[in-house]
Amino acid sequence: MEFIEAEKICPIHEVVDSEKFENLKNSMQKDGWIGRAIPVIYGSTLNTYYALSGSHRIASAVATDTQVPCLVLDLADWEDTDNHDVLDKFDEVLRIGTFVNSGGLDDDDRLNLLVDMHSIDLVPNDFLELIKSEVKENNK
Repeated sequence: MEFIEAEKICPIHEVVDSEKFENLKNSMQKDGWIGRAIPVIYGSTLNTYYALSGSHRIASAVATDTQVPCLVLDLADWEDTDNHDVLDKFDEVLRIGTFVNSGGLDDDDRLNLLVDMHSIDLVPNDFLELIKSEVKENNK
């Protein structure tokens, strides 16, 4: 796990629930970061961290100058793979900019894409489990 400055993380969407944002911001001001790490993909060519979840938590961390605990998956680790069909889909999603605004990929689509990547050893177990817990939490 790495701690990353919140400003360096590209969230999947803007704040859509102002009450949730305010509650998280107030909590972070009082207690700092509490809870799960954020799953992020790091693209070294763009020097960018792409969050796969946690947009409200990231926005709250930016507002309170709180570093974000992240589980990082580095795209450089995938350079030697022969599984270009899965990587092409992933690359398409990243080029569009976000998972949420990329042709309708929702939590289940993102999870399925990462499960596919896990099946060909591109996504480690701990990263996949974190994504599963994020999807479960988002679907409550």
